[in-house]
Amino acid sequence: MQLVYKYTSKDAIPEGAAQFYKEKDGAWYLQVTGDGIKTQDDVDRVKTALQKQRDINEDLEKDLAKYKNVDLNKWDKLKDYDPDADPGEGDFDKKVSDKVRAKQAELEAQYQEKLTKAQQDIDQAEQKARDYVKESWKRKMLSEKFGFEDSRRLNDFLRALKDPQDPDFAKLRTLVDSIEVTEDGGQYTVVGGDLKDADGAKEVLAKLAAADVAKHYIPAPDNTGGDSRNNGKSGDNAGNPYKKETWNVTRQGELEATDMTRAKALAQAAGVDI
Repeated sequence: MQLVYKYTSKDAIPEGAAQFYKEKDGAWYLQVTGDGIKTQDDVDRVKTALQKQRDINEDLEKDLAKYKNVDLNKWDKLKDYDPDADPGEGDFDKKVSDKVRAKQAELEAQYQEKLTKAQQDIDQAEQKARDYVKESWKRKMLSEKFGFEDSRRLNDFLRALKDPQDPDFAKLRTLVDSIEVTEDGGQYTVVGGDLKDADGAKEVLAKLAAADVAKHYIPAPDNTGGDSRNNGKSGDNAGNPYKKETWNVTRQGELEATDMTRAKALAQAAGVDI
């Protein structure tokens, strides 16, 4: 009688042979001892091991293909080469050493150049942020606290301060330049004055707004009146004798004879040089 390795049911096992079989996962397998018979599990393990070895061999072949053009004689000379060691007596060692050091120097120079450029970009971005905060703060304070409510007049005033032609504006520019912006952890603070604090910055703007030349850029309360140096919004908008649409040589002469500062302010607002 020949014994089969596996039966799908116990009933299929020949009479008298059931004692040699053991049930596993719903099937009945022949139980053997020694090395005379290889089970299916043994076969499966061998097949798995063989497949793994084939995969390893394929990977090794791919890696080795990368080095098919390598000169092994040169590799033997270079593989233990130390670029920081003193050049040897041989001409080959000296040439390699010089090339390695030159390449290191080139890469270091490129790195330093990029690092410097990146830091410059960061510094410029931070300066732009500080300038924006400072200009926004000045406009807000001048408008809300010191009466420069007319945006057109305020723009003219700030332009006159930025590039002063009149000596009076040059003095005010010194005040404006004392206002700075500090940064701490991403928080910006406007400071100024002798103590370089927030209150000092407000005091600087107060002095700026109180200057005689600055008053010409603040409209009168009722927008129609004003003193001899401030004729209100309508006076500048509609009655500026230096503007093309309201050009008046007689009025220009009167202003220049009685109040040159006022005359220069109106002329500058109209884009005219006196």
